[in-house]
Amino acid sequence: MTLRSSGTSGSETVDEALKALQTVADDAYNESSYEVSGPIGRFDYEQQYKDTDGEQPAAFWNMLDDGEKERLVGNIAGHLGEARDEGVRSRALEYLSVASQDLSDRVAAAMDAPHAVGSPTS
Repeated sequence: MTLRSSGTSGSETVDEALKALQTVADDAYNESSYEVSGPIGRFDYEQQYKDTDGEQPAAFWNMLDDGEKERLVGNIAGHLGEARDEGVRSRALEYLSVASQDLSDRVAAAMDAPHAVGSPTS
């Protein structure tokens, strides 16, 4: 098959055209070079600021009344309890503890309880 392009003076095969396009695409992702002062490069991530990931969920948890907390715990426990992988449950409880250890503890207890409030089996 022959492909005619307005950017060429003649005919190219499809393979040649695709190769030319690939070269252009590859060049688009090449790192540019420019003058800098100080170290530059790719480095492992080092957190240089206060971790605030738990502040908003903690504020949300703390503003809930007891009934709302109970329903939230039941909802999370009901769904998280369905996870087959213990690692998934463990990591989720760890993430919840960033917001509130109380929340994490309540969810863990509700998952261990038969027919946790909010679970599909209750």
